[in-house]
Formats: sequence, C-alpha cells, structure tokens
Amino acid sequence: MNILSRNYRDTNDHGFSNLIKDISKQYDTTLMFLFESHANMEVVNRIIPKLEFDSYFVQDTYGNFGGIWCLWNFDLWKVEILHS
Repeated sequence: MNILSRNYRDTNDHGFSNLIKDISKQYDTTLMFLFESHANMEVVNRIIPKLEFDSYFVQDTYGNFGGIWCLWNFDLWKVEILHS
C-alpha cells in the first residue's frame, strides 16, 4: 500500500493511462496525486475510467494552470475532501 505523488503535464499523451497503470502496479500504489495535469474535464472523463482506481477527486484547471487529480482505492483509504 503506497502513495505516489507526481507532477505530470502531459495527460493528453496517447500513452498516459498505460503509464499510470504501469507505475501504479510497479509500486503497488493505492493512493495517487497528479499535479499540473492541464487536462480539461473532457480529458479527465475519458482517462479516469481506464485507470485502476475506484475513487477519485479532480480539481479542474484554470486556463493553462493547475489541475489536481487524487485517485484512491476506497477499500484501503477513506479520503475526505475538505475544500477545493
């Protein structure tokens, strides 16, 4: 049960979802934070279901800035978003 935090700006890349799945498996990641995704909600809604997490929270981007993804497995983590 590991936590991974990564700054990743290229969520629109074709291999992004496979990369995240591989990293998650390699490090047995059950809670992941991705910062500076620069992805709009259309991209988020396309990619998140491909990842092997059953729960998530996404803070949308503001123009060309930001974007935070928090992904976790509900049976292992109890995550409460206090403010966004």
